[in-house]
Amino acid sequence: IPSIDSGGPTYKFTLNTRTPYAELYNRVQYLKERNWLDDQANTLLLKAVVLNNQLGTPRIVYANVYFFFSRGGGVYAEATVEGRALTVFADRWSYFADTLFIILLIIRTVGLVMEVVKAAKKRKFHNICTATFVFAALTIGFSFINIIFLGLQERSMGNVRNKLEAYLVDPTDATSGPLYKQVTNAYTVALNARPLIAYANFFFLAQIFIALQWQPRLAVVTQTLLACSSDLFHYLIVLLLTVTAFALSGMVIFGRRVLDFSDPPGAILLCFKIAIESEYDWVTLSYREWWTSLVWVILYLVLIVMLMINMVLAIIMDVYAEVRMHSGDCMSIFDHMTYIYRKLVHHRQWVADDQLLDQVTEMPQCITVLELRAAFPDMHHFQLEYLQSQCKNKASRITRVGLNKTYTSQIVAAILYGLQEMQSSLERLRVRGWMAKGIEVGSDEGREWVKDVFSSIAVQDHWMSLTAKHISTLQLRMQGVTVEEQDARWRQTKLKAGRSVKDRASQWGDAFAH
Repeated sequence: IPSIDSGGPTYKFTLNTRTPYAELYNRVQYLKERNWLDDQANTLLLKAVVLNNQLGTPRIVYANVYFFFSRGGGVYAEATVEGRALTVFADRWSYFADTLFIILLIIRTVGLVMEVVKAAKKRKFHNICTATFVFAALTIGFSFINIIFLGLQERSMGNVRNKLEAYLVDPTDATSGPLYKQVTNAYTVALNARPLIAYANFFFLAQIFIALQWQPRLAVVTQTLLACSSDLFHYLIVLLLTVTAFALSGMVIFGRRVLDFSDPPGAILLCFKIAIESEYDWVTLSYREWWTSLVWVILYLVLIVMLMINMVLAIIMDVYAEVRMHSGDCMSIFDHMTYIYRKLVHHRQWVADDQLLDQVTEMPQCITVLELRAAFPDMHHFQLEYLQSQCKNKASRITRVGLNKTYTSQIVAAILYGLQEMQSSLERLRVRGWMAKGIEVGSDEGREWVKDVFSSIAVQDHWMSLTAKHISTLQLRMQGVTVEEQDARWRQTKLKAGRSVKDRASQWGDAFAH
């Protein structure tokens, strides 16, 4: 019966599973009759070590059950159960997975060290001060720490195996005590390693989110979360204040009869639970003060559940639509895998990105496919087609991005301003009496006179054109040719000329293809 104070008096005894049940019962009954648990006892600790080696990997389970006795007569219990495998590697796949993890960890560590060395040589440490590098360094650090703790756990479990073998040979109190001690040490090591494993998994998850940017279609999701993080942060501030106000009012209304509303933290957690699950115990809430409870529930459901929670989806979807428009028609993950496969197969004809960027930088801003082919004659046609499709995608993306709501209003305003300028210019010309280039008449009588002159000139021009047409008709009749025959000869000549131009274009295209 150990006390909370480790220095206090304790009494220990062991119950063996191999002892007959009647003997164990008589022993416990003997201690009970002699006031084994008296008024001075404040803690009862039951320890049990269970060996499970019948199915699969042998495991040892360490269970502790604490009973705390208060001076007022209350009894409180707390139980902890910890199970550990007696072997680190359960099967052959565990050997393969752990070996692969160690190899990848070493490769990643060497890569990070090389990045640091290159940055130190160039004295450009700001190039590695990125989220990718920081999370990679933290992940690798926690991975090595977990490997150290894994070694400590294996060492402690080795001691447990030795003590267990000794106990199985001689199941007495002399061997059970050291076994309990080693199991307790192994439990302590596992308890300390568990938070580090959880943190390592968190950094691994962050690494996965960062690594998803290598695929354009997957990067849309991560970019959406990053783009809307600021809006969500400010939204959460408003939501937290609103939920806190409802929680405090609920504590005042329901705090004396509902246990969850008895203190501010519990009330806030219950309000968040109602907001997420949309479930609440209406019978308990409305047991007293029915109308007040009804008003509180309706206001909370309308403001929090129906409006503010759905605003999260609205914010995310609005940002997602914008990010999706900026990303354009990017490759799916299957197309990207095909691209990587072809890049590996045709690596000899594949032009490196650095070489391609250096060469294109020296070329004009607008280049054609033939100029790119001339600059890289050995480039594989799949890479050339990929560059063409990406250029088209970027051009269409820039076009779509330009079609913004604000831009539309600006264009309409610019057109309206231009029309107003044209109207004012025409009004000024009308006042000045402008009638044609170089002709400006100020009075109305003068403008009428100019109109009559222009009309006479137009009539004269019309009669001159008719006279020319009659003269050409007489010339054709003197040659013995009608007007219809002349028109047919003219159409035939135009048809032959069109065919000759088409033949020349096809010959040029074949020569260009060769």
